Amino acid sequence: MEGKWRIVAAEQGGRKVDSPDLVVFSGDQCILKNPGLPDLESTFTLDPSKNPKWIDVTGPKATGGVTWLGIYELKGDTLRAVFQGDKNGNRPTEFRTKKGSLEVMYTYKRVLP
Repeated sequence: MEGKWRIVAAEQGGRKVDSPDLVVFSGDQCILKNPGLPDLESTFTLDPSKNPKWIDVTGPKATGGVTWLGIYELKGDTLRAVFQGDKNGNRPTEFRTKKGSLEVMYTYKRVLP
């Protein structure tokens, strides 16, 4: 998962939404890059032993240090992840969002050097 990933699609509550432009994964750090806005640095952990695989992203303390529970799937140069939309919500269980939910799903493509 190391490297730069461009977000090519995002969905929330069953509808397409705008999203940050780029995510950079390095070690246990991820940085969301959105043109015109400050970078958002977070940490993440993976648990590939789960089915579907788990990803948890913890935001910076300045924004409350909230941990967002998610699932992910990595196939070649495509990464999909779905995150709970409410900090008190449950971890998603499938790669889609339901109409009216706050869950968000991202599809990323690896940016090749």
